[in-house]
Amino acid sequence: MFDRNTIIGITLSIAFFIAFVIQSQNKSQKEQLIQRTAFVADSIKSFKEKSIQKPQSPVLTASVASPVAVNDSSAKEQLVEKFGAFSSNTSNVVKDITIENEVMKLTVSTKGAVLKSIELKKFKTWDQKPLILTINADNKTSLGFNIKNAYILSDELIYETDASAPIVVSGNEQKSISLKVKASATEYFEQIYTLKGNSFLLDYNINFVNLNNIIPAGATDLTLKWNQTTREIEKSIDNERRYSGIYYQYQNGDVEDLTGAKNEEISNLTTIKWISFKQQFFNMTLLYKDGMSPKKISTVVDPEDKSYTKKFAAELKLTLPSPNSKLSFQYYFGPNDYNALKKMDNGMQHIMPLASTWKIFSWMGFVNEYGIIPLFNVLKNFTTNYGIVIFIIALLIKLILTPFTIQQTRQSMVMQIMKPDLDKLKDKYKDDPTKFSAEQMKLMSKVGASPLSGCLPMLLQMPILIAMYNFFPASIDLRQAHFLWANDLSTYDAIWAFKPILFGIDHISLFTVLMTITSLANAFITPQPGQQDNPAMKYMPYFFPIMLLFMFNNFPAALTYYYLLFNLFSIIQTYLIKKFYFNEDKLREEIADKKTKEPKKGGWMQKIEDMQKQQQAQLATQNNKKKK
Repeated sequence: MFDRNTIIGITLSIAFFIAFVIQSQNKSQKEQLIQRTAFVADSIKSFKEKSIQKPQSPVLTASVASPVAVNDSSAKEQLVEKFGAFSSNTSNVVKDITIENEVMKLTVSTKGAVLKSIELKKFKTWDQKPLILTINADNKTSLGFNIKNAYILSDELIYETDASAPIVVSGNEQKSISLKVKASATEYFEQIYTLKGNSFLLDYNINFVNLNNIIPAGATDLTLKWNQTTREIEKSIDNERRYSGIYYQYQNGDVEDLTGAKNEEISNLTTIKWISFKQQFFNMTLLYKDGMSPKKISTVVDPEDKSYTKKFAAELKLTLPSPNSKLSFQYYFGPNDYNALKKMDNGMQHIMPLASTWKIFSWMGFVNEYGIIPLFNVLKNFTTNYGIVIFIIALLIKLILTPFTIQQTRQSMVMQIMKPDLDKLKDKYKDDPTKFSAEQMKLMSKVGASPLSGCLPMLLQMPILIAMYNFFPASIDLRQAHFLWANDLSTYDAIWAFKPILFGIDHISLFTVLMTITSLANAFITPQPGQQDNPAMKYMPYFFPIMLLFMFNNFPAALTYYYLLFNLFSIIQTYLIKKFYFNEDKLREEIADKKTKEPKKGGWMQKIEDMQKQQQAQLATQNNKKKK
């Protein structure tokens, strides 16, 4: 029904897109075994691992706890044996201190000096609850280091602090919380959190002060363990898991990741500058300019457990220059905003996948980086209605592709007119495919038909569609953006939800249905050169939209809306081109005139003809040898 070259374009587009989607989703069909890995310092031999009770609900626990009673000498000896010079720091009062600025609110516990809660104040979850990145035992951070006769885990100690009342920071201000565990008045281990106004960055300093007599000479190894359980904050936990993972940057600037749909673990990596626990639209990142050496990084996910999205863990080796040193880190707790992350100039924008990790598709990231994102940034300055922004982007892309669409339409009309001649050639050389191919090429050369013109527009559209496939689910601007009936353009627009049926489908997306209908309509109005001999090729343009109906049903509404617009513009464009640009009678006269003339040979057509002549000569030589 469509000419061969158009079918080639459709086939290649389908093959590329299916391969891309399968690779991107990377979903395991079998239930994955849960690998619950506990990190234990190698040097601890005399102590048993502590178990951590996971909270049943995201509610902040009480902020004050009773001191640990130590009355008998035996218990005191055990504490000295376990904590050495810091044994007195186990009976302090446990309390929580809050520090907040315009964009986030943090709660720090004196038990371990850990971040107990991180709330992003300007964002909500999909069901409009406060957006809390971590709470209670979801975050476990511990620094391990050797002292004389003991190994210290920083989260087991109770710290002293002068901070008490909630701390509020705004504008150009910056304020700190200092937490100390003391061996004496002048010998202590300190952790300091410093927050600036209107910033998602948190400075984190670790100070070893006058510990020369406590830390053994040559004990330069520190081990930082960071475990994080992430909770569902978006509408679809499956989509959220797909776009969640661990990213890290090596010293040379290369960024790698663990983003699979199954449990993953790697160990003994070279030095990295930062490590990020990324969710679909937000991330928690630890940055250290002096470099960290990962002993182990892992992700855990259980498809059947919907209480969390993924569990991240990192065990990082650090170097302590001396027992009187300062280590300066930064945390980033905030949105995956490409423009804001790029301005930080540390490569963190690469946690947002602008293209597939497959090398065959990875080059397509330039379409997003230098095309879609800059255009999107310009347009959103004029309107906050992102449906209109997507409309303009789709229109502009369609206009840019117009010359190729015109050529494709002309090619289809030419092939329709030439089909009787091609059928005669096929009958004449039915026993000699090589000769038929040569004569067909010769005839096409006479009338100026290009074998690539039918598939080129479709191949040009694929990088753009794949770029959109990556951009729309990652754009923080589209998160919870309303348009028409869609409450959130970053996820599917379900107009009907029901219990899972075939292929796990549990809803109907209206934009996807409309996209499918317009795809079928576009296939019907495409110029038809005649019936294809191959039934599979004949019905392929109609099968592809039906396949997309199932594939795109769970995709972001922004993507299916874009595809719907592209189809509508294609239908209008095809109608206008056929009605006002090409006159079929004049085109027939032009073709008839060209068939009587010898074509101008050169370029690719000459090369193809020379190759065919060479192939025919080789076949003739082989046949002569067989006869002898």
